[in-house]
Amino acid sequence: MSTQKKLYLTGEAEELDAFWTTQQTWLESRGYMLRPRYRPGGGPNKEKVQDGKLRKHTTMDATKISDGFPVIMKILCHSKDSSELELRLNVLFSTEPLASNPKNHCVKVLEVLEVPDYEDLVLLVMPRLRIYNDPPFQTIGEGLHFIHQLFEGIDFLHDNRIAHRNIHHGNVMMDPSELYPDGFHPLNISQNKDSTGPAKHFTRTQKPPRYFLIDFGRSGIYDPSCTTQGTPAPGAQTAPEFRDSNTKLYDPIRTDIYHVGELIRQTFFMNYEGFSFLNPLVTKMIQESPQSRPTIKECILEFDALVASLSEGKIRGRAAPRHESLIPAGFVKSIIHRARVISDILRNTPVIYSPNAAQKSSNLSK
Repeated sequence: MSTQKKLYLTGEAEELDAFWTTQQTWLESRGYMLRPRYRPGGGPNKEKVQDGKLRKHTTMDATKISDGFPVIMKILCHSKDSSELELRLNVLFSTEPLASNPKNHCVKVLEVLEVPDYEDLVLLVMPRLRIYNDPPFQTIGEGLHFIHQLFEGIDFLHDNRIAHRNIHHGNVMMDPSELYPDGFHPLNISQNKDSTGPAKHFTRTQKPPRYFLIDFGRSGIYDPSCTTQGTPAPGAQTAPEFRDSNTKLYDPIRTDIYHVGELIRQTFFMNYEGFSFLNPLVTKMIQESPQSRPTIKECILEFDALVASLSEGKIRGRAAPRHESLIPAGFVKSIIHRARVISDILRNTPVIYSPNAAQKSSNLSK
């Protein structure tokens, strides 16, 4: 049995594909339905190439039969230390009193399913989320709203003596339920659920989303008073402290700060105009020396001070893509954006993130 478990957890896409197919009948009895190709008699499907990415990551999309709620399932193996820790942390974050903490931006576990005939395997059932930066940010305020929640989520982890240790663009998601009320295709997310046309959606300003951190398989619990306690984890080795191959111990909390700063730099500085006012903060976060980097609470205080100096016009201003040609694309999109802003104001749509919100955030972080 252990050979079978290793076969599909570390094997090729086809082997993982076979696992999900064999589990469909059982999953249906537990109230979940996979896509048609995984049901008995489902047969081949043109989605096979796209499916491979999900299967290799040991995750699968599904739907709750009772209400059509979209979920994602992730295979975890108890015998792997990283999976055991991931299961423990996810359940901890999804249980009171932490579950209702407003700073908790960890993905919620809806259910843990024991896989029949595989005593070592469980499926984590979670809401189906969407990558944080799709669709693109339209305004400066939408970007600030995201950064605020990212900081808040890291603050929650660090308050609970947990370092994420694997913060990158693939591990930050958002709840798309209000942004995409009609849903979208689980693989080709730019398409509607039936993949017959573009998925319709609101702007973030119209329907502000909540952002989430996922993947705690490389996380760790640490003593904040000790600055050298973590061993390097795969995925956490892009920080300057890992350029020395002999690095044995490091400060995982400060490394989290580096990766958050890098995420902001890559997402906004490299892709959008208008965020240069954040450069002093981000520069501090990605300093070479870990001990020179600010704590997450210091990041929040400086971020909120920077936001407090902005006008509403700046916050509603367009987050123009870098290297966008001024004519005709940039000019036309600027006109469309101004029309959207006027419409939002006439409809009394509030600015998505404001100096007042920043002030409240600073008070909470103290």
